[in-house]
Amino acid sequence: MNELLERAYPDAESPGDAMMFVLCDLRHLADQENLAFGLWDRSAYRIYVAEREDAARQKKKTALEDSETDQGERS
Repeated sequence: MNELLERAYPDAESPGDAMMFVLCDLRHLADQENLAFGLWDRSAYRIYVAEREDAARQKKKTALEDSETDQGERS
């Protein structure tokens, strides 16, 4: 995503600037297409939260499995 933003907004001074520019452009696009940006943004946020929770669960599961493997190797 960072590469895409760098190509789309070469004048951006930071990733934060590029993100600001893309969000602004997405709002313009929503206006042109008569879409409710806030509605789509809330839907995207729900997906994002679910993905973060899944990643955290997977990380915890992997850590537990690694811990159990380490315990078995020490026995």
